[in-house]
Amino acid sequence: MNSLFATERLKALLGFPFRDPKAGQKFLIGSLLSFAQFIIPILPGIVILGYMSQVLRRVTQGSGEATMPEWDNWGELFMDGLKVFGAIFVYSLPMILIVSALYFFMFAPLVAIPFLAEGNGDMAGPAVIFMLVTQLFMFLVIAVMMVVYIVYIILLPPMMAHTAAKNEFGAAFQIGKWWKIFRANFSGFVAALIIMIGVYSVMIFGIQILYMTVVLCFLIPLIMAPVGFYIRLIMFALLGEVYRAGNDKVTPTEAVAEIAA
Repeated sequence: MNSLFATERLKALLGFPFRDPKAGQKFLIGSLLSFAQFIIPILPGIVILGYMSQVLRRVTQGSGEATMPEWDNWGELFMDGLKVFGAIFVYSLPMILIVSALYFFMFAPLVAIPFLAEGNGDMAGPAVIFMLVTQLFMFLVIAVMMVVYIVYIILLPPMMAHTAAKNEFGAAFQIGKWWKIFRANFSGFVAALIIMIGVYSVMIFGIQILYMTVVLCFLIPLIMAPVGFYIRLIMFALLGEVYRAGNDKVTPTEAVAEIAA
């Protein structure tokens, strides 16, 4: 865990996008795609996700150094991104269902109470009972959502890293394999999660400051496009590092076990 916070390691990680001879061209394309996300939903994001998957694989394979791939095979980038996007969507379904239930219990009284109270002239009787029951379920759903969300943000990085590293949609559901890697480098994944939360918190704080101004708020898409692309580059390179470290710990152990068997 400490190695990720080492000054030299962080400097190398933060500076890798700028060491590429074609950094300006590659960064410009990525920034334009990031800006396109404000106009076209989903599709540009999937291509960017595919690009990030290739960045991660360059860390998990070969020399382990993070580099920026070329923007040359758009079909491959889309398919790589689609695999990771599909995995994230499937694992997000519990949260989507819980949030849907929360909205149901929030707005159900607004729709149902006028009908229940019709004819009585007030909110007494069934209307009040219905409102209390829905409020109780709403608080229960919020409690469940908090627990599920904590589990989600902890387990999403190793699942996503494994899917991108293997470049297979089915790899997301090889829970036994990516769980071993997660456990083998638990401190590394925790460190990566802390860094991710910190970086995104700073980004959100910056957006809030821009929103407080009249002029700069219109520049948010233009500012967020390159900043968001850069942050994703760093996050996926970081995920690649902790995944590789965990995989290196697991692989020798499994090899010894196979020999012993």
